[in-house]
Amino acid sequence: VRVRLGFQSFAMYKLLVDLSQLAFYFGLAPISMAIAAFVVRKGSWTQDSETTFYVLNLTFIRIIRCCLEVAKSVVDLAKAQAMLQRVVQLLEVMDAFIAFEAHRKGKRSLSRAEGFLIDEEEVVCCLPYYRVQQLHCGAVVPMNITPFVAFENVDIFTPDGMRLLLKNVSLRLDPGESCLIMGPSGIGKSSLLRVLGQLWPLFRSPKGGEKATFSRPGPLSVFFLAQRPYLFQGTLREQVAYPIWDTSLLTELDTELMERLFTDANLLDVWEARRDELDTPGILWDDVLSLGEQQRLQFCRLFWHAEWYSRHHEDSDDGFFAVLDESSASMDTSSELKVYKACRERNLGYLSVAHRPTVIQFHNKILHFTFDKDRELCCRLRDAAEMALESAAQIHNEGLQNEEWRPQNTRRAMSKTRRGVGGLCNQSFSSLTGLCNTPVHDGNDEDDEFEMTSWMSSPKTPMLARLAKVKSAPDLVTFMMSTITKEEPNYVPLDTITESFQDQAMDVSSAETGVRSPYSNDSEEFAKNGAAYNLGIIARLSWTQSWLLAMVALLNLLAAAMLAFWAELFTNTKSVIKPGTTASFHAFGRQTSIDISFSRMLPVILCWGPALGVVKAIANYFSVLLMLEWRSKLFSHLQTRYLRSSDRIYYVLSNLDSRVEASDQRMTNDVDLLMQFSFEFFLGGIMKPDSGVLFKMSIFIVSCWIVWMDVERTLPGMGGAAPCTASALFLVTFLIVERFGRKCAEVQHQLQLCEASFRSAHARCRSFAEGISFYGGEATEKVMLDQHFTPILTTFKTFSWWKLPVEFLQLSIYQGQYTVAMLVGGSVAFKEDDKARRVGIFDLTNSAMVECLDSLNRITCQVMDFAKSGALAKRVVELEEVMKAFHALFNVTSPGLSRSSINLLKKDLDVNLSCGADVMCGKDPEDAVIEVQGSGCCEPETLQLKCGPQVPVGESRGIIFQNVDIYTPDGSRLLLPDVNLSLDVGESCLIMGPSGIGKSSLL
Repeated sequence: VRVRLGFQSFAMYKLLVDLSQLAFYFGLAPISMAIAAFVVRKGSWTQDSETTFYVLNLTFIRIIRCCLEVAKSVVDLAKAQAMLQRVVQLLEVMDAFIAFEAHRKGKRSLSRAEGFLIDEEEVVCCLPYYRVQQLHCGAVVPMNITPFVAFENVDIFTPDGMRLLLKNVSLRLDPGESCLIMGPSGIGKSSLLRVLGQLWPLFRSPKGGEKATFSRPGPLSVFFLAQRPYLFQGTLREQVAYPIWDTSLLTELDTELMERLFTDANLLDVWEARRDELDTPGILWDDVLSLGEQQRLQFCRLFWHAEWYSRHHEDSDDGFFAVLDESSASMDTSSELKVYKACRERNLGYLSVAHRPTVIQFHNKILHFTFDKDRELCCRLRDAAEMALESAAQIHNEGLQNEEWRPQNTRRAMSKTRRGVGGLCNQSFSSLTGLCNTPVHDGNDEDDEFEMTSWMSSPKTPMLARLAKVKSAPDLVTFMMSTITKEEPNYVPLDTITESFQDQAMDVSSAETGVRSPYSNDSEEFAKNGAAYNLGIIARLSWTQSWLLAMVALLNLLAAAMLAFWAELFTNTKSVIKPGTTASFHAFGRQTSIDISFSRMLPVILCWGPALGVVKAIANYFSVLLMLEWRSKLFSHLQTRYLRSSDRIYYVLSNLDSRVEASDQRMTNDVDLLMQFSFEFFLGGIMKPDSGVLFKMSIFIVSCWIVWMDVERTLPGMGGAAPCTASALFLVTFLIVERFGRKCAEVQHQLQLCEASFRSAHARCRSFAEGISFYGGEATEKVMLDQHFTPILTTFKTFSWWKLPVEFLQLSIYQGQYTVAMLVGGSVAFKEDDKARRVGIFDLTNSAMVECLDSLNRITCQVMDFAKSGALAKRVVELEEVMKAFHALFNVTSPGLSRSSINLLKKDLDVNLSCGADVMCGKDPEDAVIEVQGSGCCEPETLQLKCGPQVPVGESRGIIFQNVDIYTPDGSRLLLPDVNLSLDVGESCLIMGPSGIGKSSLL
């Protein structure tokens, strides 16, 4: 709605701009004629006066047109100014914060000459033209660089300084010490970590804030792990080396070392499955690994960076600290305890936020936040052993409830690699930077066994005493079921599930063919029928408001007729330019009964141009309104398909299928630019006031008709000479330009893909801004973004190379159109013996030919708009075809359908469905090919998605899974075999098991 309102306001203000521009632009010829006539008529009339008038008229037209071309660019300037304002605002804000941070650290005025990023007072010719804005701020606690971490009497405020979160916090951590921050959710525990990471400012409190101090080691001595893991676009080895402060972080990370890191982080199952893919690019690790495994991978990063720091900073007195912001919240208990044990064994100092009391044993002290009897938040520093004794029952109970019963997960997800066009967004750090990875070796180190010790001596409650006697998981299940209910349990014994799973996994791995899924990560070619065909599809989908289109066409035709008739007005006015001369008005080769003189023609020619400008400006206004309606119709159509609740295509294209990348950008940015370039090419008036193929072709046709009528009646057989010459020149030029323009369209399409990749990389950087800041990965992200921008520059250079011959032909014809018009007019006029008629024919033919050639050349000049619209139309049509294919699939394919039932569906939906067997049932993979036949012009003939049989979804009071196999969406791997579950109304079930086996896939 806001876009519609904005475009309507734009159209209204643009109408005023077009009225002034076009009234003057089309009034250019009358004004130059009036000036030339005034100069010639002012002096004595001679035999050369007509030639003088012609030369002066042409000169004035050239001069005024040059000035007007600059004025016509005011809309482009306004649009650039709007973009410029956004960019300059960004630069000013960034410069202000750079200067603020520098002054906060005690530095004087910044200057580029001294190596700073900005210059606070840049000058040109001794005049300051840019000054950095000053940000006003209250007193900020300075940060001191020390070997330890210390907060003393600090108050933690929100970044805007409006609210106090934590009051009077004091804490000191020496190297090797650890502290656990505990307290209720939502009080601001993570805010202390953000202050430590310098993400938030530390303000002095207005009351008693003078004593506050803050100290921490240097930037490479503190490593942050966030609750939401950040996996960047790189290989598995690069994930461990991130952030890549130095190339040695990547080159020194050999395979043997990685195996040890994965073992310490309890990721042996991932290591065994992925040891051959350490340097394989294009794998989406945030999709492959579960959230718990991603958090354990973060600890691999921590362990490696701590080891790297100790290698390269042996002489430093600073300790290495880890900041853990609920970074183990998604882990199972055994994994959480193992990574904390590894941190302690490495003698790391760490400050962590966690809720499970099981991790208290791995800390020296506890910063405990509680509410007192007055509901005031207070904190106190407690000994970890004392806190552990108070929480003994809770610790023991937590350990039992989270104990893992199943064996280690030996199955890992298949490599989810995006190929083809989508691969531009998933290049690894090494492939972008050219840095060679360390070759993979096979490590033979023995696995370290983890033995978990308990803090508790004996349980202190009868319930815990009964639980303490439980020795195994099946015993615990029996105990819990006997305690709660005597009904028959609705579950399969764990050992049976394990054995069944192993048998099923062997069967699936040995099968020659898997499940046929409609989802694909491979790029498939859609929209294969060319730019014109794709634009036809866009027009069919966007067609609305026919009356507006009719008004635009009629007004453009009227404006073209008025402009073409100017040749007749010019010829008649020139015939009476001599003082005291009168004549009959001559039009279409005939003398009329209307007597004319220069004084009578002057008001007509002066009003003709502004009237023509008003007509064209109104046509442009209606063009903008029509473009708005078409864009709204197309966006509504795409959005309806995209957000249809029965299909959920938005989820399919974002998570399951990779045929089209950046579907959201295609629906917003691409549709916007597509409509602008398409309407600019066909109807004109969107940005350039006198553009449009419809307007220019109308000028050409009407001008040719006028020349043919006038010349044919005077010189029979010569009427078609000028139009045919202009048409032949246009066809030859257009075919050559179209040939190069097609190549420009292909390059433009590649440019759109590169732009989409660059925008996606920036969007990902923004989404994970806090994680990147915690890690200190700015340098790595900058390298990645710079390398994503490089293909844009390369593609632009290729585009400019193919655009060079196009502009050479265009400008050659544009600059030579007056010469060509004069030659054609002279060749036709000299066939006439009468000197007076010869001059009239020359003037008419020359003027009409100038308009013809100018209009045809403008059409040729707009080939770039057509190329851009064709490239964008291809992207939008690709999205439409993929969504339509999935819509047809979801509405037609149904498992267990017989051929007869499919035929019934085909009659109702005009869809052909062919099957490889009479009945699709059981687990035999079958292909269901959907062919959607076109029902009209510019309709895709066939859309095919291949899919095997799917289990029908029935309706019942509860939830029932009976003998179902859960596959990955692409059908490449079986996750959960033979699942049986029945939940009646009011019943509940907890799904438990190792991380990464696919528990969430059932949900």
